[in-house]
Amino acid sequence: MDWKEQLKTKALTLLADPRVSALLSDPRVTQGLVSAFKVKSKVEQNIDHGMRQIAKRLHLASASELQELRRAVSRLEHQLEQTRHEEAEIAADNRALS
Repeated sequence: MDWKEQLKTKALTLLADPRVSALLSDPRVTQGLVSAFKVKSKVEQNIDHGMRQIAKRLHLASASELQELRRAVSRLEHQLEQTRHEEAEIAADNRALS
């Protein structure tokens, strides 16, 4: 059993405890948990924004920019392959007419 399964089992065991369920039904506790998750989200957003700014200052591409570039290259490769195929068909038609 890996650590995730152990954690999940322990969480389910704790949730079955009446003291924990009473604690979780307290609105102050639930609001505290919601606030903690909001703070975590804001911290992650600030770190992500800071990393993008640093990458920009160092003239580095971000992961999203790399993904966008890969898509553009793939699209261009596909267009090039279509153009080559069309040119080959035209050349074959011209040879047939000659």
